[in-house]
Amino acid sequence: MYPTTTRHTIRLAILVIGSVIFTESYVLAEIKTDTTLGRETSRLNQGVRVKGAMGDIIDGGAVRGTNLFHSFQEFTIGEGQRVYFSNPGGIENILTRVAGNNRSDILGTLGVLGNANLFLLNPKGIVLGKNARLDIAGSFVASTADSVVFSNGFTFSAGNPQAPPLLNINVPLGLQYHGNQADIQVQGTSIFNANGKTIALVGGNVSLNESSLRVPAGRVELGGVLGEGTVEFQDNSGNLSLSFPENLAKADILLNGTIINVIAGNGGSVAINARNIDMISDSIIFAGIGTGLGSTNSRAGNITLNAVEEIKIDGISAILQYLFPRAVGKTGDINITAKSVVATNGAAINSVTLGNGDAGNITITARDRILLDGEGIDGFATAVGNSIVRGAVGKIGNVNITTRVLTLTKGASVVNQVSGQGNAGNIVISARDIVSLDGEDSSGSSSSISSQVTRGAFGNGGNIDITTGSLVVTNGGQISTNLFGRGNAGNVMITADDTASFAGTGSRAPSGVSSGVADVGVGKAGNINITSKFLSLTNQAEFNSRTDGKADAGQINLRVSDRLTISDNSGILANTSTSATGNSGSIFIDTNKMIMQNRARVIVNNRSTGTGGNIDIQASTLTLDTGAIVAETNSNTGGDIRLQLEDLLLLRRNSLISTTAGTTQAGGNGGNINISTPLMITAPLENNDIIANAFSGSGGVINITTQSILGFTSRTRADLEALLATKDPSQLNPRSLPTSDITAISQANPSLDGRVTIDTPDVDPDSGLVALPTNVVDASRLIAQTCRSGGEATASQQSEFVITGRGGLPPKPGDSLSSDAIWQDLQSYPSLNEKAGEQEAREQGETSPTPILEAQGWVTSTDGKITLVAQASTTTPHNSSLTPVSCS
Repeated sequence: MYPTTTRHTIRLAILVIGSVIFTESYVLAEIKTDTTLGRETSRLNQGVRVKGAMGDIIDGGAVRGTNLFHSFQEFTIGEGQRVYFSNPGGIENILTRVAGNNRSDILGTLGVLGNANLFLLNPKGIVLGKNARLDIAGSFVASTADSVVFSNGFTFSAGNPQAPPLLNINVPLGLQYHGNQADIQVQGTSIFNANGKTIALVGGNVSLNESSLRVPAGRVELGGVLGEGTVEFQDNSGNLSLSFPENLAKADILLNGTIINVIAGNGGSVAINARNIDMISDSIIFAGIGTGLGSTNSRAGNITLNAVEEIKIDGISAILQYLFPRAVGKTGDINITAKSVVATNGAAINSVTLGNGDAGNITITARDRILLDGEGIDGFATAVGNSIVRGAVGKIGNVNITTRVLTLTKGASVVNQVSGQGNAGNIVISARDIVSLDGEDSSGSSSSISSQVTRGAFGNGGNIDITTGSLVVTNGGQISTNLFGRGNAGNVMITADDTASFAGTGSRAPSGVSSGVADVGVGKAGNINITSKFLSLTNQAEFNSRTDGKADAGQINLRVSDRLTISDNSGILANTSTSATGNSGSIFIDTNKMIMQNRARVIVNNRSTGTGGNIDIQASTLTLDTGAIVAETNSNTGGDIRLQLEDLLLLRRNSLISTTAGTTQAGGNGGNINISTPLMITAPLENNDIIANAFSGSGGVINITTQSILGFTSRTRADLEALLATKDPSQLNPRSLPTSDITAISQANPSLDGRVTIDTPDVDPDSGLVALPTNVVDASRLIAQTCRSGGEATASQQSEFVITGRGGLPPKPGDSLSSDAIWQDLQSYPSLNEKAGEQEAREQGETSPTPILEAQGWVTSTDGKITLVAQASTTTPHNSSLTPVSCS
């Protein structure tokens, strides 16, 4: 951002607006009065001395209250000519209409001999030429409107000229247009008016080509009008300003190689209203407080661009608000509104503090799209943002962007930057459909959205808050908050209703989101908070909360309602480098489905003396396929890993979950790993490991709660020594084994080995049980026992009933029969051979049929069945010879 703002400062500084030296000879002005004012007609006095040089004075006109009216058939000022309106006492407004058929060319000097405002109306067009000059103490309004409207209903019309009524006429209300207005052109004109008033050019189409309008502390108003309606006059801090109705059809405005400069010690504003606004070929709109000017109460005015269709800023053109060196005060705001805003080829929209004071806000609103693209011929990319540069004191405002689609390409940037002393404002982006960052410029700088506190600066970085439908960051695109000085880095907050996608890498850095503290930074890194439906990091993309200085790394919090995918050497990292003195940040992930594949990483890693952060993942399923979840430290306590999964944890192909401490063979206790999942699966020979080791400190604790665990083997120190055939502590690494292992040891100190607890509860013991009756039946009461008194011996114990099995019956009536069902029939049946013999004997007549006998009686079986018999049998009942115990 420095090069962009410095470039424009230098170009403005070398802008020299010199005086035009005129000779005594001149060409007669083509000024012709008409008779529409009757006896109050305008009079042209030629060849008189005016302000020390020869010129023309226009007298006469109709005076009504504080207003003076002039009417002309033709009004053109030739090159070298000087034409002034006289300014009678008490006159505040001089209103001049041109009712003829020709445009007005202002090629020389147009002035007022007093402090009145000058209004020039010519519906046929107005041109300000190369040597045009304004010598007006009041405001100047040049318009191709048909008339000026007053509060009493009177219209001072050029299309239908009439004399004003004899009564007093109050302050003019506005400019009335009847449609199809002619254009206003400014051709190579350099105008310097140090009057602090307004210059307003209101067409038709309005074009400024290779021109300069310098109005210190004043106001420049440009308006393009195409349809019918009224543009109203308003008072803006003592200056005349214009109000354009929303329903008034607009025309176009072009700034081609043009500078508009309103810089002063206070005030100074620019307002442009049109259908389309084009700024091309190094055009600049410049407001602010000049070098050595201003006070604590000083405030520069705003820059406001409002277009119905498109605003285009191209070819290192710029919209700038500056508080210059040794200046005191506050810059104004930059407000841009359109259907689409396109800034290309090194364009800049910046608010900068170089002195003592605050920079204002930048607000860009586009109903359709905002495109920031490319770099200029000077090598600097398109940029939008605020900054304090080195040596300045103050704070910078916010950048607010609202649109449907925001696109940054080829190194374009949105940036808030503190290089002096003060705090940065926030960057707030709302894009209904998509935010896209892609590519880099020719120097390798990526397209970016960033908030920075630079080296040697004192202050806090601002936050970055992005809300969109989808976020797409590719080819090195970066969203970052960084601290190189003293203070705190800002936070990054991203909310994507649908997808947040990060992919690829540039020549300097991968695509992603970062918040960091540099090696010279003192303070705190910011947090990264991302909420979306789908989130993906692919092809080396990274989320990185990092500290290289005297600060803790920030937190990374991800909430993904559907699916989180990390693949192709991409990662989520909270790191602390060897030069840092702080602690690693933590990572929290809440998602439905999480997939890590092809060298994907989720890491909190402290390579210095600080502690490791924690990793907390809540999901339905978590799949690691050549992936790693690591909370390691070089020489301090490792972080904890907590995995709370509703369905499944799956590890494949050399994946790792580790909280190892002392990775440099130093001290520190291993972190803890807590895993809760219904199902935990791995391939036994794919070297997928869960490790909570330490080198010389205590090993961590691994707690696993699951209904089923498949493929893992818990290893003790003795197992590792035997399998690896070594007792060298530095070699006791389960990653050297091809098996999938779970370990928690202290490699150098057996007495400090950690603990592995695997809790795999059986099926719920209450499931499948048959409900018993609440009233217990006494089986003895169901057995009829008769006590005899025949002197028999007494039994030794009660009767017994032995259950030998269900015989294939299921536990519950609704269950299916088991495969071991057995049917055993105690009745004997003849064999097939016996049956065949009996049949053969019958066929040969060897046996006679059994005669049918009449039943002679019946018998009762033990189960109570009655059977008819041919002859009643005589039976002797059998009774036990023992008396039951209960009868004793």
